[in-house]
Amino acid sequence: MRQLIRTAHDRGHEIGLHPSFNSFCSRRDVAEEFSLLRAQCERLGVRQSSWGGRQHYLRWKNPNTWAAWDQAGLDYDSSVGYADDVGFRCGTCREYTVYDLVERRPLQLRERPLIVMECALSYQLERPKSDAFGRISRLIDQCRRMRGNFTMLWHNNNLLTEAQRCCYEQILQKAA
Repeated sequence: MRQLIRTAHDRGHEIGLHPSFNSFCSRRDVAEEFSLLRAQCERLGVRQSSWGGRQHYLRWKNPNTWAAWDQAGLDYDSSVGYADDVGFRCGTCREYTVYDLVERRPLQLRERPLIVMECALSYQLERPKSDAFGRISRLIDQCRRMRGNFTMLWHNNNLLTEAQRCCYEQILQKAA
């Protein structure tokens, strides 16, 4: 795992937090897991100006998850997206400052809305006449029109077949 972190960082990728399944409502768990990640990165010489990530399985609960991430010192979260569909769950493709509804105050944490998670379309990716790329392409166009960000999550275990890799490569070319 250390070598993977080092390699990803050396390639110019950002290292992010992906906390455990039940951490989404636990300030202690998020803080502890982020502290472990930061300490390991520090030992490896991985330094970043910004730290963020997303919750496991996109598990998220307002105000708990955002408050936990903010208190832990993370800069941004990308957990607010659909697990079973694609699109604008936040109603926007622009990063925004999150708000604590209980404390009635803005937090330092920012949300980077997740627009696409490939798992929502995984059944379509294997069908010959699938319009998975078309659906994602239209979302990329909408993000561009709004001068927003197209944030996508694509798990590496969904790059195994030719159809999956082809769709992924088309999306990368379109989003570039």
